[in-house]
Amino acid sequence: MTALVVNGKQVVLRDNLPARDSWGILEILRTGSEDEGPSFDDEARLLSIVVLSWEFEGDPSDAESYAGLDLFSEFLPLRDAVGRHLNRGLLPQGGLDIATYRALTQGAPMPWEATKWLLVLRTGWTLEYIDSLDWKDIMEGLAVLAGLDAAKNA
Repeated sequence: MTALVVNGKQVVLRDNLPARDSWGILEILRTGSEDEGPSFDDEARLLSIVVLSWEFEGDPSDAESYAGLDLFSEFLPLRDAVGRHLNRGLLPQGGLDIATYRALTQGAPMPWEATKWLLVLRTGWTLEYIDSLDWKDIMEGLAVLAGLDAAKNA
C-alpha cells in the first residue's frame, strides 16, 4: 500500500492490482478520441479501482464518491498522484506517464513536457533554448517537423 496526502487528507493506494479486478484500467486508458482524454466518469472509475481508502467523505471504491471532490485541490491532485503511482511499473509503458503513453499508442495529444524532449532529440536544441522560444515559433517548428515526417511517409 502506498499512502499520500491530498489536501490534508490521507489517501491509500493499492500496490497490488489483481488482473481481473483491475482490467478496467486498461479499458479506460484506451478511451477518448484523438482530441480528448477519458471522461470524468472514466477517470473516477480508474481512481475507484486504485484508491483503497481515504479520509474524504464517501466510499473510494464507488466512482460516484469522486464527484464531490474539489476539482483543483482534491480531484486533479489525486488523479495525478494515481497516474504517477501507476507509472511506477503497474502499467506496461515503463517510464512513460499515462498521458505520454496514450499519445504514443493511441494518438492522443502529446503532453508539452514530452514534446519538449522530442524536440531536443529531433533538433539537438537544449531545453533552455526551447523554453526561450516564442510559442508561435514553437508551433511553426512543430508544423514543419510534422510536414517533413508526412513527406517521408508518402
